[in-house]
Amino acid sequence: MKQQDLMGKIMIFMIMLIFLAYLGYHLYTATGNQIETIDAVSVTAVDKINTTGVFIRDQYPIEWKSNEMSEFLVEDGEKVSNGQNVALLFADEASREKYAHHKELTSKLEVMKEGGAYLFDVSDSAKLSLLIKSAVSEYADAQITGDISEINDATYHLNSLIDLQKNNISTQEEYDSEIAALEKEIAGYKNTAYSGSYIRSNKAGYFFKASDGFDERYSIAGLETLSCDDVKEAVDNKEAGLDYSVGKIVSGFEWYFAVEINDSQAKKLNNYETVKLVFPHISTKEEPAELVEIRSEGNGRNMAIFKCTHMDSQLLSNRTQQAEIILGTYTGIKIPKTSIRQVGGKWGVYCLVGEKSVFKEIEWMFETDSYYLVRQADNIDAGLFEYDKIIISGNLS
Repeated sequence: MKQQDLMGKIMIFMIMLIFLAYLGYHLYTATGNQIETIDAVSVTAVDKINTTGVFIRDQYPIEWKSNEMSEFLVEDGEKVSNGQNVALLFADEASREKYAHHKELTSKLEVMKEGGAYLFDVSDSAKLSLLIKSAVSEYADAQITGDISEINDATYHLNSLIDLQKNNISTQEEYDSEIAALEKEIAGYKNTAYSGSYIRSNKAGYFFKASDGFDERYSIAGLETLSCDDVKEAVDNKEAGLDYSVGKIVSGFEWYFAVEINDSQAKKLNNYETVKLVFPHISTKEEPAELVEIRSEGNGRNMAIFKCTHMDSQLLSNRTQQAEIILGTYTGIKIPKTSIRQVGGKWGVYCLVGEKSVFKEIEWMFETDSYYLVRQADNIDAGLFEYDKIIISGNLS
């Protein structure tokens, strides 16, 4: 009896060992081959080259000492004709003050005439409010551009309209009398209020209040001999050429931008005829540009030259700038390079569909060091589709 009990216990023990071994095996295989996935998500990537370069253009200095000048007659970046008055130099401080007062009276008269039609009619009082609202928008736009002259003009215009709305003028007779007094005072300034001399443009083009001293060295005529060292010197010493004692006229309707790039960047850029340039310190706007030339100087140094015909005051007032050369913008499904597989000569990824791994062929359009962007299939059954479960590790059988 005791021998039978012993044999039974041994049998039960053996069964338990077998069961534990079976359970351990399946637990091991389940954990050792656990599948890890990520969602197929569509993203947008920009293929670009980050660099710093120099603007090449034709510009001509206007000779005068800025500390002698008291009033600009045109704005930065404004188009002017040859011989046009661009600034006024005053003979003395009294003349400068009289001119400023004359300008203030003229602006006040314009505002009075602009809003006068709405002063006495209650039904039109809302129109004056609309003018003020419009002036607020102009002021906000001027703040965004950062142009001091525009900000000053917009501030004065806004304040004048507000003053007009608060004006004590209550009758048409009082309004007409105020207008007549302003016109008489302005007329008295026409020939006798101030004395001085005019500064005139020496070319037709775009006027700027300051020059940079690099007019001849970085002109369009010098493009053929421009070197990477020239570009580097301008970038490294961008403040050296600044000369605020003169203004300038930028002539022509095109400018160039020259940058130094390495061999791999040059090889990549050679595939393009046109690109877009972004100067992030100035604006987020993309400037379409033509790739004129890539010039190799050896030792991994190459110079790329771009041409653009879009004239902008901020672009023309700078000599060197950081730039992004935009080669293309791509939108597709982002997949890690480690998940790529080749099956039957075709590239693709495995996706978890239900409890099965399914191979889906891919076509990539953009590559980085760590991932590809691939085209999304027309539908979920035709290939890789957004929100598919891409297998990145585990048993692919």
